[in-house]
Amino acid sequence: MKKPPDWTEGMHAETPLTETVRVGLDARLDRVVEMAPTRDEGGDLDVRRVHQLRVSTRRAAATLRAFKACVKKGVRKDLEEALREIRRAAGPAREADVHAEWVAALREGAAKEHAPALAWLAQQLDAERESSREVLAALAEDDPRARLKKLRKRALGAIREPSWAEGERVTLLDGANRALLRAVDAARDASEQDLSVLDNLHELRIRMKRLRYALETFAPALPERVFDELYPRVEEIQEALGALNDAYELAGRVERSAEALERADDEAQATLTSMRALHDHCAQERDQRASEFVEWWRSRNGVALLDDLERTVVGPRESPVDDAAPPRPAAPAPEPKPSRHASNGAAHHPEPTNPRLAAIDIGTNTIRLIIAEIDGEGGYRVLDDEKEIARLGQGLSEGGAMLPEAMERAATTIASMMRIAEGYGAQRIRAVGTAVLRSATNQREFLGLVRERAGVEIDVISAEEEARLNYDSAAKAFDVESLPTAIVDIGGGSTEIVLTAGGLIERIYTIDIGAVRVTERFGGAEEAPGPRFDEMRDWVDARLHDDIGKPPFEPQMLIGAGGTFEALAKMDMLRNEPGATAGMPSVVRGYDLDRNAVRSILDWLRAMTLAERRRVPGLSPQRADIIVAGVTLVDRVMRALDVRHIRVHDGGIRDGLLLRMARELDPKNSRAGNGADARDPMRAVRQFAASCNFDRRHCDHVAGLALRLFDQLSARLPEKARKRLDDEARLLLHAAGELHDVGYHINYEKHHRHSYHLIMHSGMSGFTPRQVEVIACVARYHRGSKPKDSHAEFTRLSESDQSLVRTLSAVLRVADGLDRTHMQNVSDLRVRVEPEALHIVLHAPKDPSVDIWGAERKSALFDDVFGLKPAFEWRGAVAAEAEPRAAHSAQPGAARG
Repeated sequence: MKKPPDWTEGMHAETPLTETVRVGLDARLDRVVEMAPTRDEGGDLDVRRVHQLRVSTRRAAATLRAFKACVKKGVRKDLEEALREIRRAAGPAREADVHAEWVAALREGAAKEHAPALAWLAQQLDAERESSREVLAALAEDDPRARLKKLRKRALGAIREPSWAEGERVTLLDGANRALLRAVDAARDASEQDLSVLDNLHELRIRMKRLRYALETFAPALPERVFDELYPRVEEIQEALGALNDAYELAGRVERSAEALERADDEAQATLTSMRALHDHCAQERDQRASEFVEWWRSRNGVALLDDLERTVVGPRESPVDDAAPPRPAAPAPEPKPSRHASNGAAHHPEPTNPRLAAIDIGTNTIRLIIAEIDGEGGYRVLDDEKEIARLGQGLSEGGAMLPEAMERAATTIASMMRIAEGYGAQRIRAVGTAVLRSATNQREFLGLVRERAGVEIDVISAEEEARLNYDSAAKAFDVESLPTAIVDIGGGSTEIVLTAGGLIERIYTIDIGAVRVTERFGGAEEAPGPRFDEMRDWVDARLHDDIGKPPFEPQMLIGAGGTFEALAKMDMLRNEPGATAGMPSVVRGYDLDRNAVRSILDWLRAMTLAERRRVPGLSPQRADIIVAGVTLVDRVMRALDVRHIRVHDGGIRDGLLLRMARELDPKNSRAGNGADARDPMRAVRQFAASCNFDRRHCDHVAGLALRLFDQLSARLPEKARKRLDDEARLLLHAAGELHDVGYHINYEKHHRHSYHLIMHSGMSGFTPRQVEVIACVARYHRGSKPKDSHAEFTRLSESDQSLVRTLSAVLRVADGLDRTHMQNVSDLRVRVEPEALHIVLHAPKDPSVDIWGAERKSALFDDVFGLKPAFEWRGAVAAEAEPRAAHSAQPGAARG
């Protein structure tokens, strides 16, 4: 290893963690400030400076990630965003520099057939490097140094002991144990994927890089062996993966260049032939490197290195993680509850200084209560929780109505929970009902009974809302940004599945099958696990296939919430560690199982009688009759999603509900998109777009061109055609223009469909649900197929909104086509309407023939909607500028006059 970072000099294992955080953050951020461009420099940064700027932001972000528990959330998020913006601004320049080096090296010994392609690439890279100066100049104009200095001052003033310290003095060694265990786990999870898939190798590269940075950060606390023997092997792996990534990126660039040349004129055919040959060469090189690395990883036993690191760094020491916890916890346990409930909880607590809240989750099988005190940062501290298996849904699948005795049990339970919450001084208490109350024919009777008995109104939430609450709860407890993840809640009456990538909801599935319903459908506690098991399993498979179909991506992790998952964790733990204690949240939160373990437990339970299952350690006797159906659902969901690993979450709807209530009390802690000013709904759009890592320059530009086209059409079309082009339509077009490419956050392939689902689940404020659906549809139809009656998302709209979607999609397609190169060359346009044609004069400093070609390819829907075939004309910059601009501004965010 190169020597440890200078800022670690003088530190050792017993150095207070907060002191290390203060020194480390200060040093890392100081380096970013030093490398950031000034306004005087603008975008004129050389190759070395751009590289150092990118590296310094990555290292600062890694240090912040390692010390995240010690920095208050608000300033940490602001700092992360600032570093991310700087890194992205330097990205185009760095990519152009790296690719230019590759091309220069290839040209030295290039085969003759590759020479034209390499010459074309060199010319394109020169243009991209020049264009990247504008991005850097825009960054410099925002004065990133001043911004970082302010954020650094805030961050250094917001350092605190981590929440898991529990009042104890925490050392650098304590922090190293936790952070490095997480980093090793993350690298191990990535290494366990199919490494013949290039995307999985890319993920492994990122995880190994983060592990390397974490080792450097905690260097003073680690044994010499780590750096004498293990760190060099980590470096070796990262370098090999870096070389593979270089080959991957180069092959991708050459492939994109070949696609661009396919759309060029005939004169480019010779270059196209050369580019295809070069792509074949680069792809072969990439695949060979990938194969060699996988073989090298296995022969050098990369997983053994990770195990060795874990033993050396964490194993011999007293870990700060609870001894009773499973080997690899994903998150610290919540604080221990100060007391169990009593008839008057307030007697055990002083007068609260922060608001106290309570949430009651009324499920088909179980009713759960949680009471918490909010912490002022959008989070909370648990004071007490309680659950009762009330079986409200017992017999529901047979007659559609809840049984009187079940309603009586549930109402009594809810009344008791209300008294507990009131005893703790809860200022707001909210009760929600889920699947059982959505489907019961006597729902109103039960709601009245609870109102009379407990004095609380139950809010019966939709299945989608239930899934969102589960997502909020899981996202608070676990990292759902690093890996594509499925969050699954299996209840008594329904199953909710949320697919998330990069911390954003991509798809929600709500399926009315749960452990109670499935058990009752197939004959009860003895029939379902026994003679009718195969029938039950096949029926579940069929339902999942009908409701899920082919998921948009394969999750690499499943976070499981609900009693079935908690029971699985406890049973697995007590089978493998008979001395462990079941029941405390610290035991099950973050517990990991793979599908083999799930199947083993399922087979084990099926071989028992009901009486035997009631005696299984870790399984509540009241759950014994439905556990086989519940575990079957877990197994078949894993199969349907093709996911191999589960991480158990002991939270759920009630936790998500508490988070929402806390945010409502303190709106400044709302998530991006929820804090929008109703007078400026585009603020929520921009916040959501930023969270999707969108191509801001392209999307801003397309939105601007779309608004220019919209405004001129509304001024020049006949009155009848103009009726569709009102102020609301303009706003929705603006939003769709900004968001049309957010689907890239999931995958390029079918990204327009991903955009639809991300927008539908965005939770943007400032728009009605109907408006959000229109925006999502317009973004969905910015490319690909025209709106069709066979598309469910389109036919579900009203006729007037279908017409609106077609109109706005037609405009957006043309605007998107006019930035086909993503170079923002077409800076303005002027419209002239004729009886059967629409003449569009373009303002562009350079020949926009590729952009015109892009717009022409996407203009068929425009012709269908307006009865006008667009004809494009480039008269040069001067000619276009000579034409007067329309009265309405087309700049993104500008108000319409």
